[in-house]
Amino acid sequence: MNKKLIAAGVAFLLLPTVAHADVYHNGSLMEVVSFPDHIAINYVAPRDILYSVGVHPGTTILTGSFRGTDFHGRAWVFSRCGSFDYLVDGGLAPNRDLVVEGWEPDIRTDCGVYGAKWGRNSHLVFTEVSLHLAPPVAVVPAVPVVPAVPVPVAPPVVAAPGANMDSNNNNRIQDNSRVNSPSVTNNFKPHIEILVPPGSPPPQVKVDGEEEKAKKDGGGS
Repeated sequence: MNKKLIAAGVAFLLLPTVAHADVYHNGSLMEVVSFPDHIAINYVAPRDILYSVGVHPGTTILTGSFRGTDFHGRAWVFSRCGSFDYLVDGGLAPNRDLVVEGWEPDIRTDCGVYGAKWGRNSHLVFTEVSLHLAPPVAVVPAVPVVPAVPVPVAPPVVAAPGANMDSNNNNRIQDNSRVNSPSVTNNFKPHIEILVPPGSPPPQVKVDGEEEKAKKDGGGS
């Protein structure tokens, strides 16, 4: 019983949720079938020439999933040798079209596949797919990125080469002002030594307004 419930649940998840049949690709009417985790684009009314290579209503040409507006999936190319799949990448264009590209198989006349080539099936366009996605994928035009304006940083302050000399000179001037200040000069008494030749009268020296004799025992004039 449990296995039957699980199988029924898986089958329900695989069922398409929405199908829209008004998408066009290269002149053929297509339908977008939305599944819970991917989409498929199938032919509804293929062009007449496609019937000769095995395309019929319901044939799948593209399947894959979206990541945002980016699309990653698998496409099919049809020929008289059969159908061959290849990887494609793309996304939703601003006009709501789905555009995918990929290297298609290089199928030769002997129906052998000789690598890959960039051919007419390497660029596929499906019109207005974004209108038929469930839920719809909003296509927002890209907003130009404005580069950030750098904030100017003030350069570090560097002392001029003569700045230290000026400070030393200021200190030197301050020291000189201390020597020449009145409090220093008033207490300063210079020591004077006078040499007198032998036989000459002793000179008189005036210090602080007073006369003193150079000779202790001599008289005055």
